[in-house]
Amino acid sequence: MGFSDWWNGVAASLSNLYSSLFSSSSAVNRGTVGRSDNARVDLTFPETANYDLLINLYNNTEPGYKLGAFLCAPVIDIPLSFMGFPHFEFEDNQEEFWDEQLEYYNEKFVIIKQNIQLLANLIGTLAVFPWFEASTGRVKWRFIKSKDISDVLIDPSTKQYSGFVTTVYYQFYTMDDKTLYNFKEKTTYTKSKIIVTRSGIIPQGISKSVIRKNPTGILPVLFCNRKIEGDFEGHSEIEKIIPLIKAYAQVNKVAHENCLNMKAKLVQEVADVDTWLSNNGYDDLYQVSIENKDFIINKSGTEKTDIIVPQHVIENFEKILNIDYWGICQTTGVPEMLWGLQMVGNASSPETQKSSFIAYIGKLQAQYYNPYHELITVTLGLIGLAYNMTPPEKINIPWNDIDSLTETERSVIFKNYSDAIMQLLNSKAVSRRTAYNILKELLKDKVEISYEDFEAAIKADGELSSYLDQAYYDMKNDGTGNADNQDDENTDKRSEN
Repeated sequence: MGFSDWWNGVAASLSNLYSSLFSSSSAVNRGTVGRSDNARVDLTFPETANYDLLINLYNNTEPGYKLGAFLCAPVIDIPLSFMGFPHFEFEDNQEEFWDEQLEYYNEKFVIIKQNIQLLANLIGTLAVFPWFEASTGRVKWRFIKSKDISDVLIDPSTKQYSGFVTTVYYQFYTMDDKTLYNFKEKTTYTKSKIIVTRSGIIPQGISKSVIRKNPTGILPVLFCNRKIEGDFEGHSEIEKIIPLIKAYAQVNKVAHENCLNMKAKLVQEVADVDTWLSNNGYDDLYQVSIENKDFIINKSGTEKTDIIVPQHVIENFEKILNIDYWGICQTTGVPEMLWGLQMVGNASSPETQKSSFIAYIGKLQAQYYNPYHELITVTLGLIGLAYNMTPPEKINIPWNDIDSLTETERSVIFKNYSDAIMQLLNSKAVSRRTAYNILKELLKDKVEISYEDFEAAIKADGELSSYLDQAYYDMKNDGTGNADNQDDENTDKRSEN
């Protein structure tokens, strides 16, 4: 469907204020959606990959996992730092109003876009619903947690989802009469309406039911990670390794406890206990300890001293932890270089490592291109409705194209790249040369940087992002103090910095 058809449909829906509750009777309730928190991951460790567990694992606040949750970082944090975020721009020149609108969603929504990608990769599915906030005159992006989606509506003719229902429970006290309120709020999202119903003890001023028109005729936009065709939801990047993280954490805990509790044991063979105690400065057997003892006197030929350390127990724990660690690395699908592992075969070459890593980042970006395009298109459509203006039709979404980014976006990208590269180097996941090649590939020759300068920058401990920023400015400078493709105001600001 073209943009003009979509726009005409929106206008028609606005004029029909008394349409039926559902525009089509073909929408049927599929029942509780089979989300990841309803699926058993492993019979040995039956914890399910639900929203709360995944969030707690990422924040390392889940009991029983705290000595293994650090393994989530190479799977989530480092790839997200290299992913960056999309930039919105028009194909053709537009009037100032629309340029200002798009600049707002590029400048002010950097953190929001990063959170979208973080939650989608971590949880598997994130629904984002754009809505116009009259008080600010802006369209906001409301996050809908996957754990709150209780029902899904499926169109039998297309087999595609045509809406869903969220169920949220509220409990709070009022400030005046200390009344405890408990109520359930169900929200149904369809292409024609948004229906809110509440039941229980509802505070004054809050309606039991609300029906709002859905002027754009769209559903909340779904950002799904590793989505299988035909499924409603995606899957978390760490969903498959939860049992292994649990196992690693348990073994790690027992290993630490044993190492802390196991003290070296003194085994002493003597001809005469009293004489031996006297020779070594003891009055009583209970005074004997191997702590702070560097020298023990024994009678030649008839006495013997041994110190036993349960080394074999520690070695067994190490073997089990190594097995679990390798299992986690091989199960995630994340390139092995992120784990600092010794790669073998063709994968051991730096060029192959770089190529596989760049391809992995590209796949993560590609799965979010269409949702972002839909989200910004609908956002501009809502703005057009609010201000009675026709939004532009064609929108481009370059991803990490340095020359297209605003100064704010570019500074965030450089910081993310710098932080991620330092993590890789500190964990010895890659060599400096490989890290340099990865950075060159990501920047696509938009920043002139030599290996010698790169090496000097990382040795400066945290100065890499500043160096990239300055290198980009120098590259754009035409030698007269004016930067190409930048206005004078931005050039002045950069010069001051």
